[in-house]
Amino acid sequence: MFRELGSAETVMLEDMLSFRDNKAQTIKMLCKDYNRPVVSFALNIAGEIKSFALSRAVFFDAVHRISFSISNANISIIFETVKLDKCSDVAYFVIDADAVQVKRLMLEIEKHDTAGRLYDIDVYEKNAAPVSRNQLGLESRKCLICNAAAHECARSRRHSYEEIMDVTLNILKKNFASIIGNLALKAMLTELDTYPKPGLVTPFSCGAHKDMDYALMKKSANAIAPYFNEICYNALMYDGEVKDLLKTLRPIGLRAEKAMYEATSGINTHKGMIFSLGIFCAAAGYLISCNEEINDNIFEVCSEIAQISMDDFSLNGNSSGSCHAFAAKGARYEAANGFPNVRYSGYETLKNSLKNGLSVNDSSVTALLKIMTKATDTNIMRRSSPACLEKMQNEAIRILQLKDINEIIKSAYELDKRFVSNNISPGGCADLLAASWFVYYLYNAVKNDV
Repeated sequence: MFRELGSAETVMLEDMLSFRDNKAQTIKMLCKDYNRPVVSFALNIAGEIKSFALSRAVFFDAVHRISFSISNANISIIFETVKLDKCSDVAYFVIDADAVQVKRLMLEIEKHDTAGRLYDIDVYEKNAAPVSRNQLGLESRKCLICNAAAHECARSRRHSYEEIMDVTLNILKKNFASIIGNLALKAMLTELDTYPKPGLVTPFSCGAHKDMDYALMKKSANAIAPYFNEICYNALMYDGEVKDLLKTLRPIGLRAEKAMYEATSGINTHKGMIFSLGIFCAAAGYLISCNEEINDNIFEVCSEIAQISMDDFSLNGNSSGSCHAFAAKGARYEAANGFPNVRYSGYETLKNSLKNGLSVNDSSVTALLKIMTKATDTNIMRRSSPACLEKMQNEAIRILQLKDINEIIKSAYELDKRFVSNNISPGGCADLLAASWFVYYLYNAVKNDV
């Protein structure tokens, strides 16, 4: 009945009884072992299917939010673990603070998060006694549908399973789309903050662009960010064939472009970014709507979505002759082939660099250079020539052969000066760097690891 549930495992009564007993034992054990209060978190999902791709993605994002909120309140997390189960995914936090204080904090999260109505956050004293809402003088939780007391509706079965799941899934979809929109903005800003970036706008340089600066790029990124949320939500609601998805999303992309031009007084700051990140946001939404957890399958879905963009490929009036073959291998070609320069160059470099202890900035510079070694950047083709593109690729290869990261950064800075003086800007590579960061952040958000 609900496509989002797909082939998710059904939970039987005996499964739930065993799960609840194990959860209670886990809480008692953690309280005893650490002699500290414990927080448990799960999602309230009605019916016989408790865990599926959409709920799990929202669950992992919420775990990050809860962990951040606790730490941000200067409360130490002594121990943290996640247990995935068909009966319910659960996170446990052992905290060094007053249980009532933490309960108040958790209630604020439930109140303000997009999916907070579905959050089941329990706080236990160090003797494993739960801290209730009544202890804080608060009313019991309200029903998702009619706003009466939730326990009364549950006991009387006032609402059908279909009604409850309709509301539940819509909350989860809106939350997931919001997650994706936020990740897209975070990825764009991480790319923008990277320095040095040969020929590109950074916090310290306009690069080879006389009509752009850091403030304008940031304004543009914030202007288009809500449309990535909308793209993802529409992909979540889409029930047609994946090959036709892009047709339904094009009007949103055009509105994003309009918002960009309005924010920048007619300057094209992010048109390529809207296309590339839009494809990724659509793929994420589509996968989750089919109850498929996100992994490297996102690149295959990006390819399927983008195929139609090659069918109506046409060159701009200023692209002709020697540029034709290269233009055909630009953003649309990259997307239709599953973003190989994101998958194998940008993302892999980010993952490995960060794992090896490089800073976010240095990892980002290194990933950009790796993308520049192979990407066919049509922005360079339009502004320069095929020979210039080849020189860029060879320069990036040379720099990455240096073993010391400080030497790599220094050489990237020198390359930036040459690019600026020669009016060279690898804007297409910048788009792919942002997409690489998006994939990195996405995997961390919905898989709880990288």
